[in-house]
Amino acid sequence: MTELEVLARSINGLTELLRVARSDLANPTLTPFERREAYHQIDRYSVDLRRHLLVMEAERSRVRRQSLEENSGRNLPNSLNRSAETRRQPLSA
Repeated sequence: MTELEVLARSINGLTELLRVARSDLANPTLTPFERREAYHQIDRYSVDLRRHLLVMEAERSRVRRQSLEENSGRNLPNSLNRSAETRRQPLSA
């Protein structure tokens, strides 16, 4: 499993933990202590999720930048690489 796949799984897990923790807050039988603990959990999960998302975005940016450097911009869609004259003509021509 690649690092991005591990990050994606962690992000999905943290998102699910946040969902459950937030739904627990709706329970009217929670004591003030339990409610405070649920808020602390939400804060911890949110910080971890934010950190994982930043790492994921940094990794994706690094891969994109590396791809552009290796291909010298050749991986752009055809519509961006076409000259002004051919852009006026339909792609199917």
